[in-house]
Amino acid sequence: MENIQYIIRNYKPTDKDMCEKLEMQVLKRVIDFNNINFIKQHGYFNEKLSFILYDIVKKYIFGCILVSSQNNKNYVSSLCIDRDYHRLGFGKLLLNTILDNDFIYLYVRESNKSAIALYESNGFQQLNNNNLFYEDGEKKLYMVKK
Repeated sequence: MENIQYIIRNYKPTDKDMCEKLEMQVLKRVIDFNNINFIKQHGYFNEKLSFILYDIVKKYIFGCILVSSQNNKNYVSSLCIDRDYHRLGFGKLLLNTILDNDFIYLYVRESNKSAIALYESNGFQQLNNNNLFYEDGEKKLYMVKK
């Protein structure tokens, strides 16, 4: 991390395209924060709790955490780091920007062991063995930090 010149800052609307490109690269999907079903389930996009990591030299957003909020519950809809920046502590850095909030929840793929380990090391717990699945059939794990 020390060799990369970066800043962490709040998400701005002008970051949308770069964050969507990163989501597609890493997560193979983009969250539609204006979708009525998404809003009913997770609330509205919260710019104040959403952050990006920006490489100053490459002029490139290489990480983002995007959060929606409703009824004092905060949903991490995306936490993604460019693959070239994996395993350098940036995921934990982004996660730590929101951990002092009251109630945070997220879903993670059962096969994503490194993400599960990151969340568990930051106080998230898996709740009930639900029957939720991603579109491709992989199981979704529900994790909460209270």
